[in-house]
Amino acid sequence: MTYIKEIIFSAIVCGFLSELSPGKERKSGKIFKYIVSIVFLLILLSPLINIIKDLPKNLTENELNYNENSHVGETIGNIKEEYTKSFEVISAEICKTTAKMAADNFKVSENDFNLKLLVDVSDENKYQIKEIAVYPTGNAAKIKKEDLVKYFKSILHCEVKIVLQ
Repeated sequence: MTYIKEIIFSAIVCGFLSELSPGKERKSGKIFKYIVSIVFLLILLSPLINIIKDLPKNLTENELNYNENSHVGETIGNIKEEYTKSFEVISAEICKTTAKMAADNFKVSENDFNLKLLVDVSDENKYQIKEIAVYPTGNAAKIKKEDLVKYFKSILHCEVKIVLQ
């Protein structure tokens, strides 16, 4: 509420000062009005400026609290664990979606395809599927091996290994 009062008060003061300034035609009058406008804008932005000023202090306090409550080794372990979980979720979704697409293509149940990915993550910015192992069961086991290889290669662009059980 005090911030709103400050804005209203400063708007009235800036408006009053603008009226008292020398004429618009004079260069000094224009400069004075620009200065008054800049002061008013700074008053409007003062909460944001205060937040930015306090940001390093708040970060330092949070870092201290974080470091007091954790160990660096555990933190790195947690990051790796979260990355691994994300990686597993992505791989599982790729397998599930690919199995569904293959089932639709070959007119069999999606449960007739079990898929496992071999993924290259040597580059942390790149997720590249190197190979897919396809374990056809049920009606999918009756499909020609060449047709399965051709289909999976066309959608995943990787090596395909068919494992009949």
